[in-house]
Amino acid sequence: MSTFIGYLDSLQEKIVDEAPIEHLIRRLDKLQTSNGTVFVCGNGGSYSTAQHFVEDLNTSTACSAIQLGSNPSYLTAIANDHEFEDVYASELKSYNKVGPEVFLLISTSGKSKNMVKLAKEIQKRPDSVIFGLTGIQDCPLFFLCDHSIVTPAKTIYQVESIHSALLHYVIERLRENG
Repeated sequence: MSTFIGYLDSLQEKIVDEAPIEHLIRRLDKLQTSNGTVFVCGNGGSYSTAQHFVEDLNTSTACSAIQLGSNPSYLTAIANDHEFEDVYASELKSYNKVGPEVFLLISTSGKSKNMVKLAKEIQKRPDSVIFGLTGIQDCPLFFLCDHSIVTPAKTIYQVESIHSALLHYVIERLRENG
């Protein structure tokens, strides 16, 4: 992988199964014509990926998207007064379920306690679908999601590159359909 093209070629082989990607696109496409909401979250680099995806959904599609953790005052209040692992699950409880909900949880490791706790909280919400975007197949998040998109790469940078490209692909497909 001594060239950029070599790097891109190495990423091509990292998608395990395209079926959950197509399922995500179909679910989000349905939300473009319903009164549903897409919730997206992640930590660290995955937080930035989530933020970018929410912005793309809200400006380039008819989806209504919310990034959990995007209110710094709320995030730091929960982290300070409770525990950081409560930040997403606690915030989710403040949103009343209005219509169909799709959740996309982005985590390179799939082990983050706050993401695992969030997935368990989502499971309590009727008719909500959880998609996990991880870099590891046999991680806690993988087993808690309804659909998992796994990108097992050698480095976190490769996983994050694939996640970013994959979500741009999802936006392109939604724009084609919408």
